[in-house]
Amino acid sequence: MSLDLTQNGYARVTLRQEACRILKELAEEWPDLLAAYIPRLLGRLRMTVQESKNIPQKGANILETLQLGSGKIGYDALITGVGGVLRTLFKANPRSTWHQVVSSLNDLDSRQDATLKAELVGSISEFIADYSLLPKVIPELYKHLVDYESNLVRYKAISVLGQLLTNNRPSVPESMIDLLVEVHLRDPHRIIHKAAAASLGSYKFTKNRRGYMALEALKELEKIYFEEGKDTRFLEELVRVFRSAFAGWVEVRRYVALSILPRYARHPDPYFSEHMITMLSYDVQDFPEVSRLFL
Repeated sequence: MSLDLTQNGYARVTLRQEACRILKELAEEWPDLLAAYIPRLLGRLRMTVQESKNIPQKGANILETLQLGSGKIGYDALITGVGGVLRTLFKANPRSTWHQVVSSLNDLDSRQDATLKAELVGSISEFIADYSLLPKVIPELYKHLVDYESNLVRYKAISVLGQLLTNNRPSVPESMIDLLVEVHLRDPHRIIHKAAAASLGSYKFTKNRRGYMALEALKELEKIYFEEGKDTRFLEELVRVFRSAFAGWVEVRRYVALSILPRYARHPDPYFSEHMITMLSYDVQDFPEVSRLFL
């Protein structure tokens, strides 16, 4: 396939993005009328992903490489746009569209079609609000949680599981929680263990084997990322998980107050340091040896 990466080519991608925006508004207004176009939209999504894959990573010079990068960003936005239209239609009528998602997923290879498959796996989040579908949705989601041929697919599945934990915790099988704690949280790929940590933020651990395993893994991640000193956003995410997932654990509150806060207060990023002091000021009230330094 020959791609037009000239200014006119980029303009056409921009027009397609605008068309997706309008189509999404129409889908929100008249989902039943547009439901018949789901197969065509799925085909359009596949075609757009393929066009994006055909963009070379490097050009003959720096300027051409920058143009190629801009083209890739434009296609990424277009993929998100087409996916957004589909999600709107799925959400409007989950029971009649679920089989179309599953059928499409079954036809995809995780290695060859990782981007397209990940986009559709992410759309499973539109079906978790329908309790009658959960007996079908959860086994399908589990398949993608253990898809070790694509980190992107697993990442999307973990993100959906995080939403399910937030919105309907009792429906999540214990085996899925164990998978997050024992496998994904210790996965060497950043995209995976970061997603697992974020997903566990809405879970409430008890003082059992699972809880202590999760706590140990999260502490290890916090130590690694603090020593690297770059990803302050994830450090903040980990603090949020410590405070929410282990609410009621005095030892975790003590760890945050006596170990995390003093180190973060000395972080070279002044914005991050000040933000952490403000964020955790309440947590140190029960620990006078620390509170006198920050309050």
